[in-house]
Amino acid sequence: MSGQSIILRVQSADGTKRVELPLSDTTRGLYEKIHEEFGLETFDFRLYIDRAKTKELVSTSKKSLASFGLRHGDMLFMAYGDLVRPSVSADKSAENDLKTPETSSASTVATTDHVPAAVVEDDVDLELAKRDGKIKRQRDPSHCRHNVNSQCVHCFSLDPWDEGYIKENGIKHMSFNAYLRKLQSGIDKGKFVVLENLDCSVKSDCPHHPPWPKGLCSKCTPPAVTLTRQKYRHIDHIMFENQYIVDRFLNYWRTTGNQRFGFLYGYYEPHDTVPLGIRAVVAAIYEPPQDSTKRELNFHPDPVLPTVDFVADSLGLRRIGWIFTDLMTENLQMGTVQNLRNLQTHLLSAGEAITAAHFQNMHPNPCKFAREGFFGSKFVTVCVSGNDEHQIHLDGYQISDQGMGLVKHECIVPTKDVPQLAYVLKSTSEKYVPDVFYRMKDKYGNHITRIGRPLPIEYLLLDIPTTTPLEPKFTMAAARLISSSESASFFPVENRLVDQHLQDLSALGQYLRKFKPGEMADALSDLHLLVFLATCDTLPFSPPDLKLAGLLSALRSRNTEAVNAWLSGDDWQTVDQVMLAMDSDPPAPPPSRVPRSRTPPPRVLPMAASDPEPGSSSEAQPWTCSHCTYLNIPLLESCEVCGLPREP
Repeated sequence: MSGQSIILRVQSADGTKRVELPLSDTTRGLYEKIHEEFGLETFDFRLYIDRAKTKELVSTSKKSLASFGLRHGDMLFMAYGDLVRPSVSADKSAENDLKTPETSSASTVATTDHVPAAVVEDDVDLELAKRDGKIKRQRDPSHCRHNVNSQCVHCFSLDPWDEGYIKENGIKHMSFNAYLRKLQSGIDKGKFVVLENLDCSVKSDCPHHPPWPKGLCSKCTPPAVTLTRQKYRHIDHIMFENQYIVDRFLNYWRTTGNQRFGFLYGYYEPHDTVPLGIRAVVAAIYEPPQDSTKRELNFHPDPVLPTVDFVADSLGLRRIGWIFTDLMTENLQMGTVQNLRNLQTHLLSAGEAITAAHFQNMHPNPCKFAREGFFGSKFVTVCVSGNDEHQIHLDGYQISDQGMGLVKHECIVPTKDVPQLAYVLKSTSEKYVPDVFYRMKDKYGNHITRIGRPLPIEYLLLDIPTTTPLEPKFTMAAARLISSSESASFFPVENRLVDQHLQDLSALGQYLRKFKPGEMADALSDLHLLVFLATCDTLPFSPPDLKLAGLLSALRSRNTEAVNAWLSGDDWQTVDQVMLAMDSDPPAPPPSRVPRSRTPPPRVLPMAASDPEPGSSSEAQPWTCSHCTYLNIPLLESCEVCGLPREP
């Protein structure tokens, strides 16, 4: 039915004509057919299904005529030029012309009609917006000749974007909020400030020619891009709350020698070292499913990632970045690693930079001055590699706003052989790619402009200082509790297919038995443990937004009494009974399966010479666990999934 041709009647101010085209054709094809049939010079017309012109037939290449319910012989109604624009009465127009603003533009930062009126910015941005941002200076006894209550040119307060102060204090980039203050420092007080994200796409609604690729003009063509060094950065400092966060993450590499990546969960706070700066504070690292070798990392989709975000949000945390390792052992006895990344090789490869920009596009920064309601991103990238002293070192980065736009519109790809070079794609009949240029100095010191084929990735890179504090902080209190204990150890990390790193009920019991009843509130304050409780099918905590809400709220407020009250509930008492049952039976053999309570793949064990043949007795038959209903092999005396003993 969809492959047959239909005839549609099109009524216009110039008369009625018929057009014939397949029912499976798109509405864009219908517009082009009508443009040709009526001999129009432009595409400045609209089609409507009803005579009142209220149901518009939009030109698109994604919907067919059949999806709009069009049938053979239907009548369409065409409207030209100004008829398609909403009319405004003369009285209403005059009223708008005479209307004056109620507030003065000098006292508030006004927005244009193109900027969204209601944008919910991050809490840290709202807090910094309340500050005056001035850099206070003390009276200089060698230059100031006035009393304490006065100021002169040597001691008056500086603006947060003052270039002299930034250079003198070794600040490489001004903060984004200082950059916004600079834009608002003019006579108009930022009334006409509008930030625009880089757009490399062709406009699809140009009325002067058919849509791309059948037509193109200078008005709908995106301009060429000239890369410039970004003067600001959205994040000015990255801080891990304590050393145990990174050590726990690096244990996988120390055990296997394979690389690892994870998502950073934390929060944002003001960073006073940089005027109006922002610090990203990391409280935990979640490791999604992945395959890795000594030189490669492959990401896999994670179906439980929304649950991780929910648990983190309930604890006052959010996903703020990602971290990956690039470590190769140099001397095992001395504990040194190879220096793989430096100015002579590369800091980030083009593939890593494109991945970082992709993550930043997934986590845009809300901004009331942006035309689209967001501008740039606060999402950070941390690379763990060896420094020039052959010690493990953390380096933080962000991709510039221009780089985010190039990646969003799929304009660049990594090169095959040189990691520090990307390549700007060429336009094809299906995709238009604007030219991308960058400026560099030749051997004579002259500034020259080159096209980005290839493109040094350093033009898109912003480095961010990454440290740990002198006084450790513990949003996840389990790290503080375990660091002060000689016998306790951390709960295993998710998605690690390594012995002693598997998450199951046996590991949960071993972890909880190491703590006294008064320490349970801190012992449960661990993101990996809480995610396991929320995602383990055997435990009675599904759905987590109902069953774990009380515990998460109590942990966030550090209310020990509320945590103890939750532990006395029926759900946790069930877990206690399971732990007691496991204590009363001999330990089960360690399972060799994925570290989650999901059905593992079937496994075939070699049969010993003394083993009975299959089917020779009832003892040789697989048995079903009465707790989780998993079908176990006959050789096991405890369930391979939940670890509970086999019932007679």
